[in-house]
Amino acid sequence: MKPKAITVPQHSFADVLSVIGRQTDTAGLYIIKEAGDESNPGNFIQYPFRSDHFIVLLQLEGSGHSKINFKDYPTHKGQVLTIPPNAIRHFSIQPPECRFAALVFTSGFLSQSGLNMKHTDLFDLLSATNSYRLDPEPQEFERLRNLLHVLHEKYTSTYCTSLDQQVIDHLFQAFLYELSAVYQRCNSHKKVEYTRKEDISMRFVKLLAESFRQERSVMFYAEQLHVTPRYLSQTVKEITGKPAGELIDEMVIMEARALLNDVSFTIAQVAESLYFSDQFFFSKYFKRHAGVSPSEYRRLS
Repeated sequence: MKPKAITVPQHSFADVLSVIGRQTDTAGLYIIKEAGDESNPGNFIQYPFRSDHFIVLLQLEGSGHSKINFKDYPTHKGQVLTIPPNAIRHFSIQPPECRFAALVFTSGFLSQSGLNMKHTDLFDLLSATNSYRLDPEPQEFERLRNLLHVLHEKYTSTYCTSLDQQVIDHLFQAFLYELSAVYQRCNSHKKVEYTRKEDISMRFVKLLAESFRQERSVMFYAEQLHVTPRYLSQTVKEITGKPAGELIDEMVIMEARALLNDVSFTIAQVAESLYFSDQFFFSKYFKRHAGVSPSEYRRLS
């Protein structure tokens, strides 16, 4: 019997705007010029969830804290945090002194903006499955803030023509190119061109995100990528620092934790959703990799 589909809660771009009491006239784009914790979705959505949009957050004052795919990302004044679509995000209630600005946009808006994704660093930044916490120079941070300010002014203008939409698109592109330049400087040690090993590793990560529920063997991914399991593990470890099998296990455990956080699902349902043969094997697998049993994890959460 096919497992009952249960997933981490998914909130669309429109859902999140509705929850925080905001609206936008430009489909797929929202800008927070400057705000405190009252605009933080975590103050309304107090559980891990996925959404279909990018976020580029500029920490203006104080400090903030987010968890992206269950990894901690504390930020302080002058830092930039990127969050890719479909990442599991968990926003903490932030302290009163926390002030931030943010560019929020969907893949659809990115596509229609006309941005040239052939730029290697921009492709790397926007195609990533991971978040990046960047440390721009003060003048770089100020340029990003100023671009966001001008974009917000144009975006919120009550008088908008087709030419104004082109201005919005070009300002949006300018912001992302500036962000790409910061990313390039912060990651200048990286190669400009992808090597075969980097390409295989990127394709593996993409395939893993699509198939980890049903497939937990390195053999499956190696066959799909037309390499041997040993070569895949060695290559992925060389590029990411972790072998393929460990990344598979991390992805499964990350999803399991998110599902276990929703107490409306039984442990048996979680096991079934992740295609384990039964609850016993799931609990054994979870304890081996998480250090506690699923029931203990729920008690501790």
